[in-house]
Amino acid sequence: MTRCIETARIQTTFETSLLRGKRILVTGGGSGLGAAMGRRFLALGAGLVICGRKLDRLEATAREMREETGGKVTTIACDIRDGAAVDICAVPAPWICSAGSRRNGSSDAPRDPGHSRRRYR
Repeated sequence: MTRCIETARIQTTFETSLLRGKRILVTGGGSGLGAAMGRRFLALGAGLVICGRKLDRLEATAREMREETGGKVTTIACDIRDGAAVDICAVPAPWICSAGSRRNGSSDAPRDPGHSRRRYR
């Protein structure tokens, strides 16, 4: 029989220590789905790194997450559309990519063609 555990207002069937000792980076972690996933990872015991373009939004979200869960949250200002910036902010942790990559409302924005090969091979 699976038992539900209520942690930081999140009901889960997983053990609250499932991700203890792990660190996860979530792009776009300052709002929306990225922030929601980050809260779940914290509730399961992970350390969290959130990155995004707007440092003020990241800091506000990180503060809320720390207050809600007591977990460790680090912020990094980084635009994932810039391959060099991604290389600089690289964290040795699993990445959850929740950030959008649209520029000026267009998904046809030029991209660094080597970015995905460097990062995900």
